[in-house]
Amino acid sequence: MESDRWGPPRDPDRRGIIPLRPLTGGEILAAGLAVLREQPRSVYALSAIVAVLGVGTDRLIVTVLQAPASPTLANPLSLWERLLGYAGLGFIVQTVLTTWLMAAVTAIVADAVVGGRTTPRAAWSRILPDLPRLAGLGLTARAVTVLVPVLGWPILSGGWALAVPALVLERGGVFGSLGRSWRLTRSALARVWTIRTLATGLAALATYAVRLPIELALLGNWLPSTIRPAPLVQQIPLVLDVVLATVTAPFPMAVQAVLYVDQRIRLENLAARLPGTSTDPTVRSPAPTS
Repeated sequence: MESDRWGPPRDPDRRGIIPLRPLTGGEILAAGLAVLREQPRSVYALSAIVAVLGVGTDRLIVTVLQAPASPTLANPLSLWERLLGYAGLGFIVQTVLTTWLMAAVTAIVADAVVGGRTTPRAAWSRILPDLPRLAGLGLTARAVTVLVPVLGWPILSGGWALAVPALVLERGGVFGSLGRSWRLTRSALARVWTIRTLATGLAALATYAVRLPIELALLGNWLPSTIRPAPLVQQIPLVLDVVLATVTAPFPMAVQAVLYVDQRIRLENLAARLPGTSTDPTVRSPAPTS
């Protein structure tokens, strides 16, 4: 009782992780952290699966590239041909996995906004029908950044930043969701880009702040070969990559999902249609949590 009496006043607009009103940049970043803090089981279980698959794919590609070409092949591929081929495969796999994880985090955030909780199974079941369209969306957006890098990166980071939440929560198609994201962000491109980039930068900073000291201490690549660690110890970065990807990847994704909610509150008065559970016909009802 005393803590309630002397603590900060409760926001009357808050039903879940955010108050249902236009948010500041700091509140959006804080909401991204709140999702990780309040629903770690749901977020990190799915993130760990994606991290294992992603790091495993990278390791497999590196192993195949380092293997000598078979002398029985009539026209063995050159190193550059193999490199480009497997790099393209890795790019596709990583893009699809990242997009699927973003969709699952969006489903978790959507329920958390109205005070609900989501199990990993419920989040996965919710996005399962959308997996092919999500893969197409992710690959289309990434292709733009590769083919038109000067224009593609600002568009992807700003104008198309909310395409995955739009597809998951509004059941749109690939190009319809890209267009929907553009309409939601075109009046606030700089703001959306800044918040999204800041969230991504914070996640990257946390990753390198942990990884670099551990690699220097354990791998000892800077040491003479006579005192370098054993081969088993040198595999620690592989495990470290999985752990760090599991922990840090969901944060910018949660921030993007909160940005989507914030833009809809600002432009479409979404808060008036969320009286605890969504009554907005363009937003799915919270999935069952059991």
